[in-house]
Amino acid sequence: MKPPLFVIEGFDISAYASLEKLENHLEPFFVKEVNYKAYDSEGRLLTLSVKVERKPFFFGLFKAERKCVVMQSVELEPKYQKDLHDALVNNLAYTTEENKSTYQEMSLSKLIDIFVKINGLT
Repeated sequence: MKPPLFVIEGFDISAYASLEKLENHLEPFFVKEVNYKAYDSEGRLLTLSVKVERKPFFFGLFKAERKCVVMQSVELEPKYQKDLHDALVNNLAYTTEENKSTYQEMSLSKLIDIFVKINGLT
């Protein structure tokens, strides 16, 4: 899995600097309730799931359940570069004044650079 990591919901794209930042930022309801796609920067499809952890508190006398988001790679070799490319093209064309055709000819890595420069990383 190579960062940045992208979570796409329609035209909305969020980019995360690391797996830890993504897992700490997303809420468990997102995984179950939202229609999303997730990719690493090379176009590997990623899945999100919810894991329940039991953490001790109060000097270990009690345990509390905590739901957290966990991301996993579905594949070893990236197969979804075009899907990520198209999502970035659509997002950038929608959010900037540039014509869509300007972005369509760009490489995936160039689109990622532009997206991160404009939107930053979480």
